[in-house]
Amino acid sequence: MRRIFSVILFFCVALVLTSCVTSPASELMKQGDSYLVQKKWDEAVIQYQKAIALEGTSSKASNRLALVYNNHGWSYNEQAEWDQALAELNKAIEEDPALAAAYNNRGRAYNGKGQYALVNAIQILDSGQYDPAIAELDKAIDLYTRAIADLNQANKLDPKLSAASNNLAASYCDRGHAYNIKRHWDLAISDLTMAINLSPDLVYVYNNRGWAYDGNKYYQLAIPDLTKTIELDPNLALAYNNRGWAYNGKKDYRLAIPDLTMAIEMDPNLALAYNNRGWAYHETEQYNLALADLNKAIELDPKLAVAYLNRGITYYYKGMRAEAIADFNTVLAMTKHPELVWSAKQMLYLLGVGLSN
Repeated sequence: MRRIFSVILFFCVALVLTSCVTSPASELMKQGDSYLVQKKWDEAVIQYQKAIALEGTSSKASNRLALVYNNHGWSYNEQAEWDQALAELNKAIEEDPALAAAYNNRGRAYNGKGQYALVNAIQILDSGQYDPAIAELDKAIDLYTRAIADLNQANKLDPKLSAASNNLAASYCDRGHAYNIKRHWDLAISDLTMAINLSPDLVYVYNNRGWAYDGNKYYQLAIPDLTKTIELDPNLALAYNNRGWAYNGKKDYRLAIPDLTMAIEMDPNLALAYNNRGWAYHETEQYNLALADLNKAIELDPKLAVAYLNRGITYYYKGMRAEAIADFNTVLAMTKHPELVWSAKQMLYLLGVGLSN
């Protein structure tokens, strides 16, 4: 009996001792973890890859390697180095397709690239290059679409990941902004409504959806959104400008002019507000006030084609034929915007000016 007990004891001790032995893969994992904490990404990758070679891709080392790539991608995101971030995050997802944080971070990287493309598109559009601007907007929309897909996947994998919901709201907001610039109003409204559902306190979402409703001539819907914007941020000149334009659309100039005046007081360099108030003055037959505002809009932004169109129409109503023709020709030379081009050609036709096409 004593002998049997000693044999059992031997095996128990042997099992305990065996569990304390550190395998080569475990040592590599520890070294990788140490490098990970120190943000020595490349060194960590090397250690985890060695561990995977010993234990196989289904090992914990593969999951740790995914974390390294994810964290490295996150660090690139923090520096707005989007392409480098995407390269790392693609590897993270390849190593661990269930890592919600990697989808969140890759969505953020796509969003960052989309914002860059969107700003670039606006600058190109401001320079009067309509077709290149549309191409850049399409690029931005594609990037935001990728961001939204990734962020939805992150939410699906981890519904408690609040960062993914916040980033998703921002992506819908930005893609809606891009659709607004392209005048795809229904798509913009859909995206911006999604953003509001995800994050009801985002100021610019209400402003941009109000802009989309304006564009679709849904002025009655635009006004509550723009009023909500003003409630959230009473100092946002653009919101007063956009609400003033909605009142213009309703032909409620009694309310439009005070809003546009408020926008100008808040931002004296906001050319659009002068343009919009100039149109309100035109529609109320205050032509001299209209011309003063439209001249100011053009002074502030010499490439604002709609201001030349509105000033040309005001000149037409004042019987200033030569000045009107000059402004309409400027519109045709300045922009390829379909609605502005059509309006300028119609006015020149009324003035009896022949066009080559």
